[in-house]
Amino acid sequence: MDVRAAVLLAGAVILTPFNGAGAQEAETVAVDEAFASTVAVYRDAHDRNTFYLLPIIAHVAVSDGLTKLGVQYYRAEGEELLWAASVTISVTLDVPSETLSSLTGALTPAGGSPPSFAPAPITVATSVFYWKSSTTPQVVKLDENPGDFASGSTIALTFELKETRSELERILSGGDGGLGIMLEIQPSLQLIERRTAVYSGTTIADEFEKQGIISALDQRADSRILQFITSHFSGAGAAEYAAARKWVIGLVGKPSPVRNKDGVLVYGWDLAREDLLSKLRSQSEIQLTSTVERGDVERLAAILMLGDMCKKYVSNIVNLEDGTAGCNGLK
Repeated sequence: MDVRAAVLLAGAVILTPFNGAGAQEAETVAVDEAFASTVAVYRDAHDRNTFYLLPIIAHVAVSDGLTKLGVQYYRAEGEELLWAASVTISVTLDVPSETLSSLTGALTPAGGSPPSFAPAPITVATSVFYWKSSTTPQVVKLDENPGDFASGSTIALTFELKETRSELERILSGGDGGLGIMLEIQPSLQLIERRTAVYSGTTIADEFEKQGIISALDQRADSRILQFITSHFSGAGAAEYAAARKWVIGLVGKPSPVRNKDGVLVYGWDLAREDLLSKLRSQSEIQLTSTVERGDVERLAAILMLGDMCKKYVSNIVNLEDGTAGCNGLK
C-alpha cells in the first residue's frame, strides 16, 4: 500500500495548553484498574492538589454534531489498476466525563478540597497501520508534531491510500483488522520519587542535647547528626542526606561563635539550647521528605481502530468518479 501523509495540530484546544516552560516534575498516581486503559494520572510534585491527566484513548472528533472524518476515492491518475483514497480525520485525546467525575471522587481527601486537573504537556508521533496478508500490522509513520501542546487537543491528519479497488474496499470496510491510527504520546513530565520519614520531636531533641555544641568545621559531628536523622529512611542515600542537612540548617540557623563546656570558643551550633529543645519537644511528629529524580515519563500510545468505515461513515465517504456516497463504487 502506498501511503502519503501529512499531520498538523488543529487550532481547537479543549483544555488549557501547556506554556512550554520545560518538563514539569510529577509523581505517578495509581488509579483504579477500570480507568487504567483510558487515562494516566500524575501528581504535581510541588502543588499536591494538582494532577496531570494523560488520555490514552483516542476518538474521532465531533464538532457541531458532525463527525470530523472524510474519505474521497477515485481512480489513481496514470495507474490503470489502482485506486486512491484521500483520508482526512481529526482525532481527539480526551478524558471521558464519567472518568473525570470518578477520578475527582477518588482523589479528593476526606474533608478536603477536590483536585485541580491540568492537561499533561505532550508531543505526539502519529502513524497509520493496517493488515495485509499478515498477522502483524504494517505501520507507516506520519509526520511527528514537534513542540509542546496539551493533551485534550484535536489533531488533524491527512493521508492517501493507494491500492487495487478490491483491496481498498477491504481496508475501508474493516476487513482483516482494517485501518488504525496510532498516537505515540511523549509527556513532558519529569518523574520523581518522594520518600518520607516520620520522627518524634522528643527523640530528636534528646539526640541534639546529647551532641551539645558542635563545630561547623567538625565533619564527624555533622555526620553523626545526619546519620541519626537519615537512619529513619530505609536505604538512605544522597537525596536523604541533602534533605536532612537542609532541614537541620533551617532549624538551627547559620553557625555562630559559641563556647563549649570547656570554655573554648567554637564556630558552630549549640544544639542543647533550651529554646531549641523546647521547640522540638513540643512537636509530637516531624516529617522529613526527600526527592529523587527517576527520569522522564515513558512514551505511551493511544490506538484508534476505525472499523467498518463503509457502514459507520457512509455519508462521509464519496466516490469522486460519480459523486455517490459510500463504498459501493469499490465493489
